[in-house]
Amino acid sequence: MTEGATDPEEPTGGEEVSCEQAEPTDAAAFEYSFDWVADSEKVDVLCEVDAVTVDAGQVTTAFARDIDGAPGAASLRFAVAPEGPVDWEAGLAVRLQSFEVLEFGELRLVQLRAAGDDGLLAVAVWGGLEGLDVHEAFAPLTYGDTPVCGAPTTAAVPVQLDFEAPWGETLHLMQGQRGALPIDEEHALAIDVGRAEDGATAHARVWQDVVLRRVRLGG
Repeated sequence: MTEGATDPEEPTGGEEVSCEQAEPTDAAAFEYSFDWVADSEKVDVLCEVDAVTVDAGQVTTAFARDIDGAPGAASLRFAVAPEGPVDWEAGLAVRLQSFEVLEFGELRLVQLRAAGDDGLLAVAVWGGLEGLDVHEAFAPLTYGDTPVCGAPTTAAVPVQLDFEAPWGETLHLMQGQRGALPIDEEHALAIDVGRAEDGATAHARVWQDVVLRRVRLGG
């Protein structure tokens, strides 16, 4: 679980990259909890959105699932996007996936997709782990990174995260930056990057703190 949130910088996708000023932030912090699986690092279940609530600039999605006749619950919480509210509501059938490893590497990864068509609703990632393809979590987006600040030597360096949609929209973000990939006139994928560093850990080349969510523009 990662906690805390601050107001990130406005989108700077078209501005000159400043590696000296690109400090990590907690803009992409999120909290995730579940009670239907014990002692498991991987969860992949179909469930239903039970409630979506907003409080103090944070949006919390609660999930419900029947487990052998007994109720099960989970929740995912992150900052409200300025572009608009999340594009899901109570009663929606969803696929909730999570992966967590905190030994021999640090990574927490959560995916939320519509159960009907596997449409991307949200991704939250904290950390990095060599050998695990975090990129697949952002599909159908092509997700990668560009070493705009050079290669790390004795210390980690900021790295640019690249998001490309199959419908042609692109977005390039550094640490502490945010932006949105338009889907159509009413929807977008809002993205916050809190930390993005190359060489930050021995267990992964890139450390990434990212929250992506599908939103309804303007509410």
